[in-house]
Amino acid sequence: SSDLSNPLPEDLADPVFLSPDAGAVALAETVRDTYGEGEIDYFEKVRHSGTEVEISPSDVDVTDRDVVVTDDIIATGSTMSEAVGVLQDRGVGRVFVTCVHPLLASNAVTKLARAGVEAIYGTDTIERQQSTVSVAPAIAEHL
Repeated sequence: SSDLSNPLPEDLADPVFLSPDAGAVALAETVRDTYGEGEIDYFEKVRHSGTEVEISPSDVDVTDRDVVVTDDIIATGSTMSEAVGVLQDRGVGRVFVTCVHPLLASNAVTKLARAGVEAIYGTDTIERQQSTVSVAPAIAEHL
């Protein structure tokens, strides 16, 4: 399988693998399992209107812990930046973002960097500077 845990540092501090919502927990679990250790959690997302989304992580303690946020796609980075902001408020260690499709429209990368993301790792389904993981092996498996 395409291993999104591959580019992650090997020295993550008591890592938490966070999914942006309950629906994407399986992806967080996959990345955690290939990394080898860590806790799983997800953000509760409440969409108030088309654009307004309120995010709160469930009650896992992230203080001084490294967090890997996993998502299937990152487009504008707005929701992700907000999520990372919440983590920063809670005294998180380092924050890494992994995604399958790094769409990363307009200033998404800048937005995420400002929010405090150390690095963004994506696969090469969309060619981006952040596409460090090849999906070729996974696709080859299914041919």
